[in-house]
Amino acid sequence: MTDNHVYYEDEISIKELLLIIIKGRKTIALVTAVCIFAATVVSVYMIESTYEANTILLVSNASSKPATVDGGGSGVEGLMNTLSANIPQTITTYKEQMLTTDMMRRVIVKLALGETYSTNGLKSMIMVSNINETNLLNVIVTANDPVLARDIANALAEEYTTFVAEMNTQRLSKSSEFLNLKVEEEKEKLDRALEKYKVFLAQSPGTSEIQSEISSKSERLSSLKSEKDALLINYERSNLNLENKITLQHTELDMIEALLKKSTQFIVQKQTVLENSTALVILQSAGVDPSETLKLVIENEEINENFMQLQIMYNQSLISVEALQQEKENLKKSFEFTNALIVKEIQMLTSELELLKVDYAEKSNDEKLIQKEVSRAESSYDQFVKSYEENRVAESADIGKSTILINSKAVINENPVGPRKFLNIAIAAILGLIASVFYVFFKHYWNEAA
Repeated sequence: MTDNHVYYEDEISIKELLLIIIKGRKTIALVTAVCIFAATVVSVYMIESTYEANTILLVSNASSKPATVDGGGSGVEGLMNTLSANIPQTITTYKEQMLTTDMMRRVIVKLALGETYSTNGLKSMIMVSNINETNLLNVIVTANDPVLARDIANALAEEYTTFVAEMNTQRLSKSSEFLNLKVEEEKEKLDRALEKYKVFLAQSPGTSEIQSEISSKSERLSSLKSEKDALLINYERSNLNLENKITLQHTELDMIEALLKKSTQFIVQKQTVLENSTALVILQSAGVDPSETLKLVIENEEINENFMQLQIMYNQSLISVEALQQEKENLKKSFEFTNALIVKEIQMLTSELELLKVDYAEKSNDEKLIQKEVSRAESSYDQFVKSYEENRVAESADIGKSTILINSKAVINENPVGPRKFLNIAIAAILGLIASVFYVFFKHYWNEAA
């Protein structure tokens, strides 16, 4: 029941609104017609026609984000890269540069518009946009004169390309001046480093001489160590040989001594008188009959030849042993003397080699430092010379003009882009309709309230 009542009241309210609009239809129609008429008159007779002209510029090295100069290296190399870098600008940077006051002044001077347009006024006529996903800038100029719009668009494009080329040329010129100064400075540094190296090389002894002496002494030291080892081996071999000989001689002495102990120095021989001629002669001279002395035995003591021979051999062996002992002692003294000389020379060479190695290390380090200094000076000088030549070539080739290129010049467009008459009339009709309906409702409720 309640829902039906609400629905009934809403239906009555909507119906009432429609009746109010129908009742004020003349007013609504009149106001709307007046607005349409006014918009038509203004659009056709009062607002001047506007024309557009556009030119398209190609930016060769634009980036999507603001770029910073990355030297791409440290030291001189990084500096060279920084000086020679053609820093890519963003599309937004190029757009804003085209709309600067300086660019507006250039166009005004070029087209002699000083009495007609100010820099702000000219700027309001220009719109610069980027064609999506390209390096193309679209420069649109809106003016009441199609020829003027074309001239402004082309003039702005030409002046901007000239401006960018001038900036690049100016940058290259300053870089050339700086690089030329650096080339002279690096040349002086290189000359000083080379002179320092010449003085170092003139010093005696040099590293090569020290190295040669180290090699010579090292070879001599190695030879001495080999000689010392060979001396020891020869000594031990000779000493062992002598000991073996002495042992054999002692063995021989022992054997001879044993034989001497078993033999006697004298031999006793027993003879009868008749067997001894000497005794027989004596007896005969004495008038003794030899037959009477047959039983008489004569003992004769003689020297043992074998014993004497053994004694001689023993003495000779003893002399040989003493000679061998003396030879062994002489061999030992000779070895110790020669070995001491070798050891002393080894110690002396070792000390000299240590001093030479220290001297070589110091001079070698000094030479390396000087060589590095010369190498750095040469590298810096070469890089500056190379960059200077490249910069001069770039400057003479005027490559800055290739940064911005006019891809398409503006032409005269006879078709106006404004005012948009039908749009203005439609907007005026809608506004008039809204205003008149509001007026009708307001008037009705005002009268009812009164």
